[in-house]
Amino acid sequence: MRFLPFVLALLSAQAEIAERVTRPTFQGQGDGTLTVVSVPENVPLEFYTVRCESAGGEAATFSVTRSGDEATPPTSTVGQIYRETERGISFRIDKGEQLFAVGDRFSFVTYPNLEELHRLFDNWVNQYVKWIISREEKARFQELQSPSDKLLFMESFWRRRDLDPETPENEARQEHQRRFAYAMQTFGAG
Repeated sequence: MRFLPFVLALLSAQAEIAERVTRPTFQGQGDGTLTVVSVPENVPLEFYTVRCESAGGEAATFSVTRSGDEATPPTSTVGQIYRETERGISFRIDKGEQLFAVGDRFSFVTYPNLEELHRLFDNWVNQYVKWIISREEKARFQELQSPSDKLLFMESFWRRRDLDPETPENEARQEHQRRFAYAMQTFGAG
């Protein structure tokens, strides 16, 4: 019973963190986990990708990017708490029974509030991919409730369109980004 206040405080802290970060998603062969340990209150909207660069059980190392740029520090190791110096995000990667493989990756999003995140999801489906998403895909996306499920859908959406899944780049996504930027620059948002 003497641990009850500690457990309640820990659960309360995790609930506060959950209001500012999506549940990490995973893509790959390993079965380990990434646990977000802390997220500061003033966190901006950022997309984190944590990718396995060298396998090896307890010695596996991961590169960390924040919204496409290298985070500081740029790498994390299994079993150690990673602390991103610029934003104050911290997380820990734990190995599972199945070892991580090079290319395995976690991703999560930090956000200042849910309204901002939902606005961005609406913009993604109604503007950014408006001309390439099928009616069925759009309906499925709009049925999803949690930010993590929507992010998984978005990753799957681009993965299905990847012209060469063996390369780290998604050529279809890059081409869409190029065309969207051109259309916005040439014709505007109207």
